[in-house]
Amino acid sequence: MKKKNIILGIFLTILLLSIVFRYVDFSRIRHNKKPLFVVLVKKYKDGGSKEYLGLGYKVISCHNLSGDNSQNIGFYSMDINNVCINSSDMYTLYHKVIDNLINGGINSEYLSINLKSFKYLDEHYKNLLVEYCQKYNPNVLTYSYEELKENGYVEDNDLDLKGHLISINNFSKFNNKIVFEIGLYHASLGAKGFGYQATFENNTWKIVQKYTFVS
Repeated sequence: MKKKNIILGIFLTILLLSIVFRYVDFSRIRHNKKPLFVVLVKKYKDGGSKEYLGLGYKVISCHNLSGDNSQNIGFYSMDINNVCINSSDMYTLYHKVIDNLINGGINSEYLSINLKSFKYLDEHYKNLLVEYCQKYNPNVLTYSYEELKENGYVEDNDLDLKGHLISINNFSKFNNKIVFEIGLYHASLGAKGFGYQATFENNTWKIVQKYTFVS
């Protein structure tokens, strides 16, 4: 009986420590801090991603050539291929939501893609995205609204664009889920867009449109 109580006590202690350690490391990761109660077990040759094991959980710290520097926490089954997103996968996601956003041609002076707002794309896939968008308008720029204004692509009222602008906003990532907005802007009262949640699993995006905005 005494031996059983000792074993039970050890088990409960380990369980309690696992809960505490996971809670602390989860909170630290959500605040973009390094986890404390983990051990490094693997380094990847993708630019510097690392895998850690904790007591009942795994942490994957992404650092790849696509610019994904996120930290991810989950069960031991968590796979780096689902949580560290590469440029090829992001390109696939972006051109799908752009197609849904435009849904036809752009009959205006230009179409500007605010590339700074498109996360986790290397230069090669940024160029591919620009080429892809030329099917909607042959004159594709890569300026933000401020850069369009500086370069004379805004009407005299400093509000309306001479063309159209596509930009990503409110982008956040946790593990294999990405939440973001994509908007198409033309005038101060002429914008539309969608809010999305995209989940990456088994090399496939599951994209859910959460809401629409129009102004």
